[in-house]
Amino acid sequence: MLGLRHIAWLIGIAATAAFLARFCRHHETRYRVVCFVLAAALVGEEIFRYAHDGIHFPNRVPIQLCTVVSWLAVIACFTRTPLLMEFIYFAGLPGAALALLTPDLRATASSYDFIRYFFAHGCLLILVIVLVFGKIATFRPGAPIRANTMLLVYCFFLLIYNRLFGTNFMYLIHKPKNPTLLDYFGPWPVYIFAAELAVIAIFWLLWLPVKPGRAVME
Repeated sequence: MLGLRHIAWLIGIAATAAFLARFCRHHETRYRVVCFVLAAALVGEEIFRYAHDGIHFPNRVPIQLCTVVSWLAVIACFTRTPLLMEFIYFAGLPGAALALLTPDLRATASSYDFIRYFFAHGCLLILVIVLVFGKIATFRPGAPIRANTMLLVYCFFLLIYNRLFGTNFMYLIHKPKNPTLLDYFGPWPVYIFAAELAVIAIFWLLWLPVKPGRAVME
């Protein structure tokens, strides 16, 4: 896409995330309010979406990665469970960012689907950044390995589901029709293994600013 409205959404989401993360770092007593508002926005969007669009087996069910991460992020807001924090950071942050940069979306920029898509993924990205770079989350040694293991288990479950019901969650069966980074990773199934190598590299880069003994950026 990358039209003017697409770019405007990206700039707005990035600016909001940076502002709220900084706000939480300098107003530690108010981070709960910020997290509650973002969590409520995610929950409200999910409930409205399935009330509006319905749940239709097997294609329209709440097992997409961003949906799963959204609900886990809401839980993490209130429990601050280390394992959940690790998964939503390593899997949720690049997943939401990639979805925003290269949306698999066939809708005009003023349509409901377009607005809902960017609102949902934007709220998720902002919440993860606030939880991590607002100095709310802490990470343990080995976090990238655990997060990658959890992601592989999730993908294995989706692969079985896709094969059984003819779906294509996480694009494990074929690439999306819209241009994405997967187009540079070769044909199926080569792009799946190439994507896993890219995931390992991304997780390592994400690990650098948050690993124990390294201060989260000011």
